[in-house]
Amino acid sequence: MTDEPLTREAVTAEVSKAMTDPNHPQHQNYLRNHAAYGEWSDGLYRRIVPEAQTQASLLRSDEIAPPPADAGDSVDTAFRQSVLTSVKERGIDATSVGTEAVRLFAGKDGAALLDVLEAPLLGLAPQAEVQAHVAMASYLGDLHKLRSSALSGDAPAGDFEASLDAVLRSRGYAREHLVELENQLFAGKPAAYAHFVKYLDGMPDRVAAYVRSAEALMMLQSLYQSRS
Repeated sequence: MTDEPLTREAVTAEVSKAMTDPNHPQHQNYLRNHAAYGEWSDGLYRRIVPEAQTQASLLRSDEIAPPPADAGDSVDTAFRQSVLTSVKERGIDATSVGTEAVRLFAGKDGAALLDVLEAPLLGLAPQAEVQAHVAMASYLGDLHKLRSSALSGDAPAGDFEASLDAVLRSRGYAREHLVELENQLFAGKPAAYAHFVKYLDGMPDRVAAYVRSAEALMMLQSLYQSRS
């Protein structure tokens, strides 16, 4: 394989193929969560040419702000304005979203986590990509609320694992399915997964943080499936 530059769309298509095509050279590594799969996919993402990107992800910014007045009529400008409008319509605090994104995606492992969460958003139809970014903004906003609030008196008490299982079951989620989903999304990305778990464990209400994160991961899975 050469080191020629790639577009994000090409990388997304190749990674998706590795996950779903049994004949792909990396498929078995993906299924086994082998480190070689992570090294291979990281190599692909490093070959993306910045100017080949259709738009910059708002998850990589410290705020969801209006585009500059002199930005012109670029795809990125229209995309950013669409996300901002939708975020405001849903009553999501854009500042809180940016604050939580900076904390969650800080450092090398945080950046690796962002790559994992952002990958399903790439290659979507324009309107679907806007909706996906708004959904992720809502998730980050909810994490910020959980971090900023004291432990609720209504939060499940007792053993964490048992409490988490009980809440997940009450919402129709099977723990086994979520574990399988985590293995798929974080295949070959152990550092990103460890960073994610450590972050959630630092929340005042761990159960609520894990449940809200499960909902976000389910959304990401549905995006992957919609592209295949």
